[in-house]
Amino acid sequence: MEKHELDLKLNRSLWAIAGLIALVIAIVIYVLFKRYQQRLLWTQTQIQIDNYTTQIRRYEESGADVKEKIEELQANIDAIMEDKSQKLNRGLKLYNDVNNNESMIRWSKEDYDMFIDYFDVINHPIVKKHRKEHKKLTPRTLTFLLLCSMGKSDEDIRQIMALSPEGLRSMRFRVNHDSN
Repeated sequence: MEKHELDLKLNRSLWAIAGLIALVIAIVIYVLFKRYQQRLLWTQTQIQIDNYTTQIRRYEESGADVKEKIEELQANIDAIMEDKSQKLNRGLKLYNDVNNNESMIRWSKEDYDMFIDYFDVINHPIVKKHRKEHKKLTPRTLTFLLLCSMGKSDEDIRQIMALSPEGLRSMRFRVNHDSN
């Protein structure tokens, strides 16, 4: 009888553990899916802004009187930017902090994401290049590459990212060995 009760408790425990594992896996998949959706939305937004900007440039180069069309396209860009303004404003503040060599030591993952999103808006080709060359970048590692792209010295990067000399070497090593 005791063995039967012990087996029953063990089975219940195993089912509970399996249920918890399944729940954790479901949550991880959900979070990854939401991140993917957010990146896709940001990419689509950036493509739309790039398209509007290209159209404006073509209109300006044509020399024709298309002031009204240019204003309409600029209004579309402004509407997109307004929609994203809260995150972009936070990203701008973080970008300015970086330009002033302020430390990222208290940044959350969301702060890194907002900085990257803002940088993507102001210099899409650089962010696109880094994401294409390095498929498995964490937001912190991508931020490191963006700091390098901004022309920050090793000393500045160490100060901003609160890295030791060994930490900086480790970051460079991971980036160099993550290349496709």
